[in-house]
Amino acid sequence: MVNCRDRAHNKGSQTVWCDKEAPVVIEVPGYTIVRKIGEGGMATVYLAVQQSLGRRVALKVIKSTQINDSNFNDRFLKEGRIIAQFQHPQIITIYDFGSNGPHSYFSMEFLPEGTLAQHIERGLSPERALEIIKSVSGALAYAHRRGVIHRDIKPQNILFRQDGTPVLSDFGIAKIVDADDTQLTAPGLAIGSPVYMSPEQITGKPLDSRSDLYSLGIVFYEMLVREPPYRADDVISIAMMHCTQPLPRLPDGLGRFQPVLQKLLAKTPAERFETAEQLIDALDHPESSASLRNLIDTARMDQTLGGALFSKKSGLIGGLSLLAMLVGGGVYLALNRQPVDSYEQLALKHFQNGEFTQSLELVKLGLAASPEDGRLLALRERAERYRSAADLLEQARQNRRDGSFEQGLRRVEDGLRQVPDHGELLALRQALQTQLRERQGEADRLLAQAHARWQAGDLEGGLQAAEQGLQRAPDHPELSTLRTVLQNRLKERQLVPQLVDTVRELLRQGRLEDSLKRIEDGLLMVPEQPDLLELRRQASAAIAANQRIDELLRDCANRFPLERLTGQQGGEIAACYRQIAALAPDPDRVRAALQQVGDRYAELADAAIRKADLQLAGDYLAQLALIQSGHPRLATLNHLLQTKRKQAESEARRAVEEEAKRQAVEDAKRRGAEDAKRRAIEKALSEPAPANIQARPKAPATTVLKSELNPSPKPAKPRPELAGPSRQKGPKTHCREALLKAQLGEPLSATEQEECQP
Repeated sequence: MVNCRDRAHNKGSQTVWCDKEAPVVIEVPGYTIVRKIGEGGMATVYLAVQQSLGRRVALKVIKSTQINDSNFNDRFLKEGRIIAQFQHPQIITIYDFGSNGPHSYFSMEFLPEGTLAQHIERGLSPERALEIIKSVSGALAYAHRRGVIHRDIKPQNILFRQDGTPVLSDFGIAKIVDADDTQLTAPGLAIGSPVYMSPEQITGKPLDSRSDLYSLGIVFYEMLVREPPYRADDVISIAMMHCTQPLPRLPDGLGRFQPVLQKLLAKTPAERFETAEQLIDALDHPESSASLRNLIDTARMDQTLGGALFSKKSGLIGGLSLLAMLVGGGVYLALNRQPVDSYEQLALKHFQNGEFTQSLELVKLGLAASPEDGRLLALRERAERYRSAADLLEQARQNRRDGSFEQGLRRVEDGLRQVPDHGELLALRQALQTQLRERQGEADRLLAQAHARWQAGDLEGGLQAAEQGLQRAPDHPELSTLRTVLQNRLKERQLVPQLVDTVRELLRQGRLEDSLKRIEDGLLMVPEQPDLLELRRQASAAIAANQRIDELLRDCANRFPLERLTGQQGGEIAACYRQIAALAPDPDRVRAALQQVGDRYAELADAAIRKADLQLAGDYLAQLALIQSGHPRLATLNHLLQTKRKQAESEARRAVEEEAKRQAVEDAKRRGAEDAKRRAIEKALSEPAPANIQARPKAPATTVLKSELNPSPKPAKPRPELAGPSRQKGPKTHCREALLKAQLGEPLSATEQEECQP
């Protein structure tokens, strides 16, 4: 057997661990146990390493005291199988479960960031608490839909991953395995976690998912306040509180959660949320949840059993009645009563005399003899409340003497929450309320006076009235605000001269809107300041003039769009913009508009010159001169136009001269040809014709001699001789010319053809 005094031992391929409560060696095959990280009444949790995957796990092993209970082991493994089927990000993951010899175990996800109980101890913001409660509600909704009730919702069973994600653990085994309660120390108690149990769980009635929601409500309250709503030194008192006492009011600033908690912690399940989904919806949309809008806040009840003294008879009956319910429901409590009458009687006497500290000391002695005596416990609770109320009463009286009526009234209210029918506290509250009303009335009168003086421009008088009001009501919010405002206004008034200079500079720069805003700010400080009023008039007039100028500029731009300018609009354009310039104190915008028109005309003229349309270019430049005689491109374009014109004239003259030369050459050629032809004819005519012309050059096809076209074998008919001297027989002169023309290929007239045929 392994020596259990050592921490751990290797046994073959397994690592074994010694249970400190018994000399039994725990062997978990496949796991190396590192250290113990938690222990409950029924099981121990170890940090272990799963050897096959090398990952850290939480290993939960049943304690040796449960080893011999086979029914317990069967249920343990059965519930492990159920939870292992869950797949939800807010439910702990079970990797493996089983048994080795007498030991049953779970292998679960290891969550290193501690429990919710540790986070509550460090403190949680309301926003973080709300985030956690919604996440856990989602996990419960998932489990409830699958027919599983947790039955042990408490901060110790809500763990955190490294990224801060809350995870719900110990599903389905709370009632069986993890029945320890580290917060309570009642001997023989075995009821789970009474601080978080629902009334039906306390009394042993059948449970459903609404029991888990009640426990979750206790956890939510504890996250907000850092302690559960019901606290006592014994289980009976806590059980009575769960079953009978209303939910305490949340502290100031947390009241928005009160309706949700009222419904979560209703005494009967029918008055709670039906499902966790309804709870999530109410948390996400409190303003639209009908169940919350119609929820009537449970009135605070006085649990004193009448009069100034606790009734022993009624206290005993109430305690025993609840004890009967607890026993009937399976809650076992061993009560060990001893005679406590003497302690109780003395404690009651001191309580009746208002000596609460002495009464509590006697109750403490009685409880030492009988720790669970219901009458003494009830008397202790009542004495503690009355002692707290007495302390608050004294503090409130001191506040009244100091003139701190508001603080005194708050302490009175705190005392009345402890003892609602406390006569002295009620009387002091009435007195403080009366004094507060009187002081409030005087403060309100001074507030109105301060406002009136401020409106009249008397800042110093208004500030003085506000100071007087705050002496009477230091916490008066409106007076405090007004005093701050008046102090700021006085400081600002000293800045008015500098503001006037700034505004004038802005006006000079043309920044009219900025100047007007500065002026209005200054007039808020000093409403009738003459310089600022005059500057406002000037700025407003300038703004109006600018608006008129803008309208006229738009009109001119619409009448003469740049893309449709012609060569005859210059005068009209100049006139249109000239009237605007007469209105503008600063003509920069008019000049800018004219510059655009001038630039456009310059572009048009330049394009016309490039196209050699010099007439159109001249028209465009003429309009440019009318609109903007000093345009930077005007002189350049005019010079270019003149150059182009001179080039055109020179080219025209050159063309005329070349044409004249060409014509002279043509004329000379023609005359030469004519002279040559004439000489040829004359030469031909001067030579005698051959006696017998047998062959002549053939005339052209279009002009041939008639004799050639119509040859006749007959001799020519003799023609009569004309009167006159006889001439030598031979061809006529014009016939010789005709013959010559025929030889030259020239056409013959009909007469020549008729008369000159051979």
